[in-house]
Amino acid sequence: MVHSHKLNILERFRIISMKIFMWILTTLHQLTDKNFGYQNVIKNPSRFSAGMNEEKKIKRRRTTTRRCDCEAKIVLKKDNPDTDSCFIHKFVEVHNHALATGAEKQFLRCNRKVTLFHQNFISDHRKTNIGSIRSHSVLKEMVFGYENVGATATDFRNYDRDVRARIGPRDAEMILEKLRLKREASKNTFFYEHRVDKDGHLIGLFWSDAIGRRNYSVFGDTLSFDPTFRTNKYNMVFVPFTGVDNHWSNVTLCMWHIMNKLTGKISPSLACDKVFMKRMKACVWSDYLTEDEFEQNWNAITEEYQLSDNGWLNDIYTIRKEWIPAYFNDVSMAGLLRTTSRSESSNFYFQHFHRSGDTLVDFMKRYDSAMDRQRNLNAQNNRDSEFKFNSITGLKIDKDASRLYTRHLYYLVAEEIEAAWHHTRIDDMPLVNDVKHFKVKDSLLNGKVFEVKVRLSDHDVQCDCKHYTRRGYLCRHAFASLHQCNIDEIPRTFVMTRWTKNAEKRHDTLGSHEIPDYCAEVDEVKLILNEIWFDFQSCMSATGHDRERALKMRAHVNTMKDDMKGSTSQTGVRLTEANIRALIDDEPRSDVVVVQNPNISRNKGCGSRIKSGKEKSMDAINASEENVASAD
Repeated sequence: MVHSHKLNILERFRIISMKIFMWILTTLHQLTDKNFGYQNVIKNPSRFSAGMNEEKKIKRRRTTTRRCDCEAKIVLKKDNPDTDSCFIHKFVEVHNHALATGAEKQFLRCNRKVTLFHQNFISDHRKTNIGSIRSHSVLKEMVFGYENVGATATDFRNYDRDVRARIGPRDAEMILEKLRLKREASKNTFFYEHRVDKDGHLIGLFWSDAIGRRNYSVFGDTLSFDPTFRTNKYNMVFVPFTGVDNHWSNVTLCMWHIMNKLTGKISPSLACDKVFMKRMKACVWSDYLTEDEFEQNWNAITEEYQLSDNGWLNDIYTIRKEWIPAYFNDVSMAGLLRTTSRSESSNFYFQHFHRSGDTLVDFMKRYDSAMDRQRNLNAQNNRDSEFKFNSITGLKIDKDASRLYTRHLYYLVAEEIEAAWHHTRIDDMPLVNDVKHFKVKDSLLNGKVFEVKVRLSDHDVQCDCKHYTRRGYLCRHAFASLHQCNIDEIPRTFVMTRWTKNAEKRHDTLGSHEIPDYCAEVDEVKLILNEIWFDFQSCMSATGHDRERALKMRAHVNTMKDDMKGSTSQTGVRLTEANIRALIDDEPRSDVVVVQNPNISRNKGCGSRIKSGKEKSMDAINASEENVASAD
């Protein structure tokens, strides 16, 4: 009886315990309003025991940092609220963990702070296509060691991540807001226009500032444009419009689209024949051949080397009017551009500033940085052109050219003047109705004869080589004829403004081009900080490697640091929303996103292409050379 009584008590205790536990589960479920699996337990109590045995897999971060609840501390109290004096109220010295020593101290959380200096340092490097990891390496070299940086490379990368996360869905909205502010700041000399699809996603954006519009008015007689891929995360195609300024700044590369394939389309023995290659290049590249002369030379070469049945050569000959210079002799300034070489040069330039994962905000900042570099080079060229050049030939017409043209153009014109003096010969020069007719033999072109007409009344000069039409300055045949007519100055009707000094200022129709770099109002704080930074660098330069000056400089810096202590902010590793918004200049007018980010584009032509046999062979050779170098 006693035994059965005990069993009844245990059974009643088990039932009561189960009810209490089920009540606890139900209460927790109602309080949290989340389904943690308790419903299944309540509906089917028989599954409870099985559920308790199953371990729930929890994903945890793989980190070396753990909370150890160390009680070590020091507590200070003030003696008097009216004074700054304190006394030690409590001190616990014992730690329950090993203390960091030496190089380990730099990895403590208290010693890792992405300060405002770090943030600006990373942002400035991003404008020049330098990532956060490389920025950390650069800063390490500046402060002589990783322990002096004040943050790890991971902290730098996390800051970059936080900035990108802040941009997020507002990427398109932010870029349009920046362009709108630029337009207002420039008094409408900055122009932009955008297009969206039916769902509000950005699909097209065009912009041009006052300097670009001015350059188009001066140098827009010849333009080239070619799409550039992989400049942003949305695969939007970037299409820069490329021209040639008065310094001939964009260097022509080559028409490799066609001519680079020549050696792969003929026999190896013929590709190594220097005489054949020289004749073919002279036929294709010459600016002085007429259409008939080109066709005669082409047919002569193909017949002599038995290439008349070469399908590829026949195909490119069929489209000769689209790429052979002889068919562009009558096109104004056609000599400046050969196929897409200018655009290729421009695309190659911009690709140094952009990455395929850039947001539109990053893209615009890096584009502005690229344009600043290009325009700074233009300003340097303008300054160099202000100085007087040494005359190459000493002729009066040479000195006249040095006063008119920019530095680079002067050297091109001087080459023509020198060639007129040393490499031309005039056989005949009859005078008919105030017009002198010259037959000029050019030794640089295998004795080819050109006819030049000079009208003595107004010094009008015409040469059938059409060099002036293609290039915009006179040829050596014209200079030789002018010299025979005792004309010591270049006729001003043949001096194109686009090649002269200060050509931009002569076509100024949009007012001042000193447009502020900031969108709406000049950020006075940033200007002051920049001035302080440059002043500090000037002081460091004055300090040099002198020990006494270095000690004096350190004392001054410590004094200023003590004065500014406690007044700084934004020193934590984790950035607030307001801090990031200030760093990326994002002050939204509304929380509603009107223009959505672009959809990722799939562009024809941006995928992988089929490599030719020549390219595969070159890649194999380069790979073998790299293997040999690594083995050495």
